[in-house]
Amino acid sequence: MGIKEKLPLINSKTKGIRIVGYVVYTFVFLLFVMILGILISILISPTEKTVDAEKSVGVGGHAASVDISGWTFTADLGDQWQLKDPRAVEDGNSVELVSNGVTVPRIVNWEGVKLNDAFWLPRKGAVLDPKNLPSITDTNQNDLLASVSIQVNKVPEEDRGEGAQDILAEFYEGGFGTPTGGSVKEIEFNGKPALLSEQDFDYVSDANGRGILPKCSTGDICILMTDDTIAMLTVTTLPDSDLRAWDVIEKFTISPSRSSGS
Repeated sequence: MGIKEKLPLINSKTKGIRIVGYVVYTFVFLLFVMILGILISILISPTEKTVDAEKSVGVGGHAASVDISGWTFTADLGDQWQLKDPRAVEDGNSVELVSNGVTVPRIVNWEGVKLNDAFWLPRKGAVLDPKNLPSITDTNQNDLLASVSIQVNKVPEEDRGEGAQDILAEFYEGGFGTPTGGSVKEIEFNGKPALLSEQDFDYVSDANGRGILPKCSTGDICILMTDDTIAMLTVTTLPDSDLRAWDVIEKFTISPSRSSGS
């Protein structure tokens, strides 16, 4: 039995009924194709979304990493943390630092790059634009709960013969000034000499009561990766993150990027 015999409408001897049959069966066929397409998209789309999320965020229950200036910075911080596109790096030797409302010139002879908010933690349910994040030290915002900025700088040739901690101290104090509070420690980090500065701040306001700095935990760690390269993590966490700066810093490992050929 052929197809026409199985479809009674187009097998009719009446021309009008046959025309109606062709229209009906064409409509049924198109409807079937549309439904099949919807079902396929439902089955496939979760996998595609997961892949895209891993490419753009990379923090889905496993360690996430970002490559900056030949070094890979890796940390397993949790599902809610986000990654910034490493192509957004800035000049790391001429950016100005605002500390307690005072603009401080940065190091000008230590060439390097910096990625602000390389890793960042939004408040659950908050919708933030990764390309336009609020400053975590803005007292008028509470949607960004933690931030990790990453910096890689070259040690000037004239300083490379100094001791490791002398190089680190000169770098840190040249960019941020001599620490006036908190703690500063000479430690090892990832098996490398490092200088760790930690400080907690209460809410800071100016003479007019305008907020300058929120209550937060801060930590800066400078690591001498090689005799001519320093890597630096700058971490700030707000109380609602339930994290101290060191809780974040200690999760990181730093290694040469595969693409760097190191």
